[in-house]
Amino acid sequence: MGATATLRETSAPWAPVKDADITTYEKPEIPPKYTDAAVLSIVMSDYRSAVSWLNDRRWPLQWNESDILYQSPRTMSTFEGSTVTRSNVSRFDVARQVNSLAPAISGAIFSDPTPFLIRPRPTTSQDSARAWTNLVSELLDEICFKQEASFGIEAMVNSGTVIFKTGWETETTIEEHYVRKTAPAQVDMPLGPPMTVYTEDSDEFEVIDVEVTRNRPIFEKCNLGEVFVDPKWRSPNQIKKARWIIHESYVNYYDLEKLRENPDYDIPSQEVLRAIFMDEGEQTKAENAVAEALSANTSVHHAADPDDNRFDEDPLLKPMQLLEWWSETVCRVVLQEKCVIRNGDHKLPGKPFFAANYWNINDAGYGLGVGRIAGSDQRVSQGLVNAILDILAFAVQPEYAVARGANVPTQDLRRRLGGIRMVDGEDATKSIALVPQPQVPPDAWRAIQAAIATGDSSTGADQASVQGTLPARGSSIGKSGTGAGMIAAASAGRLQSPVERFVDGVFLPFLKFLWQMVKSRMPIAEIRAILGKRTADLALDFADFMESDVTFETLAGTNLAARNRMAQALPFLLEVFGNQALVQQLSQTGWKVDAMELCQMVLDMSEWKNRADLIVQMTPQEMQTMAAQNPATVKAQADSALLDQKHQNDMQLEDKKIAGRIAATSIDNTHKTLVQSPLERAAAFAERTADERTMQATPFFAPTGGG
Repeated sequence: MGATATLRETSAPWAPVKDADITTYEKPEIPPKYTDAAVLSIVMSDYRSAVSWLNDRRWPLQWNESDILYQSPRTMSTFEGSTVTRSNVSRFDVARQVNSLAPAISGAIFSDPTPFLIRPRPTTSQDSARAWTNLVSELLDEICFKQEASFGIEAMVNSGTVIFKTGWETETTIEEHYVRKTAPAQVDMPLGPPMTVYTEDSDEFEVIDVEVTRNRPIFEKCNLGEVFVDPKWRSPNQIKKARWIIHESYVNYYDLEKLRENPDYDIPSQEVLRAIFMDEGEQTKAENAVAEALSANTSVHHAADPDDNRFDEDPLLKPMQLLEWWSETVCRVVLQEKCVIRNGDHKLPGKPFFAANYWNINDAGYGLGVGRIAGSDQRVSQGLVNAILDILAFAVQPEYAVARGANVPTQDLRRRLGGIRMVDGEDATKSIALVPQPQVPPDAWRAIQAAIATGDSSTGADQASVQGTLPARGSSIGKSGTGAGMIAAASAGRLQSPVERFVDGVFLPFLKFLWQMVKSRMPIAEIRAILGKRTADLALDFADFMESDVTFETLAGTNLAARNRMAQALPFLLEVFGNQALVQQLSQTGWKVDAMELCQMVLDMSEWKNRADLIVQMTPQEMQTMAAQNPATVKAQADSALLDQKHQNDMQLEDKKIAGRIAATSIDNTHKTLVQSPLERAAAFAERTADERTMQATPFFAPTGGG
């Protein structure tokens, strides 16, 4: 290693690529393979050429000017030949327009808690689409997608272009879980389920460490000057069409240790890496002319550069340059411009970058922002206001004309009320007098108003369409429904283009990326756990879920009007499908109305979060009670009770008839016993016994009192 610990250089960074450095294959679907030496040369050459090209392009795009106009710093200047400070009032026209347009665009995109729709293809069930909606919504919330996107929209509106980087990470952490030391007692009740009894022992918990592995997407805004796109990129809002993209970032010891967990990276051993950071031999590379130019102006405020190590006392936090070269299938990573730590294919569905413009430029990937569009108007209004204040300053500090040779004070004297100042000459007014003051031209005020109005109308930040206020006094546009509709239509029309550019360039591509990565990288158990946070009903066919084919739609801009119409038509649909005649006709033709799906439509439109508690499964007792209240069941029970009563009455009547015949026979036999002989009496008794047995064998026999 020598006297100092430094990274091992793969090869000379500027060595040309040789034929032996490239391996090609007969099958065209197999991409060629490059050696590390060739990769280092390609990455560094592309990086240098892209930095040089973008450094030249930032002047017509006016990224520095947009930043200065947004913050509008004050400078100090004085009148010639004096120490009197000239007027230098800051004007925030660009900042005002950005902070009017950016929230309006963000509000249009994220107008609903769930700002997208997932529609299933014919081969996918609605339950799977609804599960995908819940899963994607939960993942977007966990990565703070709305906050990061809103931050990027502000940069897009001001500078004209925003670039996001995405990815996928698997992280294993140790979490603390709380477990009861003793389970609560269960007491059986005479009626109903057992009752849980909590005791002092059951209320004690113990902390256990659980290893949890999470798979999550990455979504972060990149600063201009950190991402270098192929200079031939000419497709606005479609950065995926660029041949290659280089992302410059800075990593420390802990970041490299985390990359060691990825088998695609070849990180030096822990001992070597630690020695490199502890030693001063390896210095941070910082030769990015674009980033340096964007942060060179000290009159505007920004955080310290990521390559600035003056604020890190910990040597392991020393930043080191990392260059990531991405194509559609290949990722090449160079550390400190001399060491290749990754060279191979990546498993992502394309280049992990998304971009959007505020205004597009013909035949260019980058766009124009408010700082470029309305910057001149702010300079006009700021210059006029300061010039007017300079003129008004003469009224506060006027000039005096003094006759040559007059006996007047030659130095400044403080004025005092009622004071007397001696001068020579018969007429004091001829010895000293005020110089006539310049007047503010009336056209200056009109020019200021024209500059403000021109800037607002150019960027779309005029009051009627964005800021939510009505036009000036005298306008009656807001006094009728038609006029109010025109204001709303103007707002939607002005913002629709930048909204659609962000949706088509960033939002929808990221949703598709997320959908593909979940299917290929996230285990079913983790999917089930995430869905459990949104819904308690996990009776989902995961085979259909994983094989699902869906389309993504957003509710931004004019699409929001379609959702409003859907919400307005929902009561009409409920009334139509609640018509018993229609339901009966559908049943006669073999169709039915899914009441559960109607309920889901209502809940989807209303965005109520308690849907899991609103519609639940009935308990067995409730199902029995519901079945008992069924009209058909009640009628059947009444008919059965009526038949039982009729049968009982018939049995009682037959019993009475039999008892009457027995009584009559007994009386007749009683009279006969007076004259019967013992032999006849025995025969009669036997005959009576036989009759009783016959009667008992009949189906109408029953004990005394009926059945």
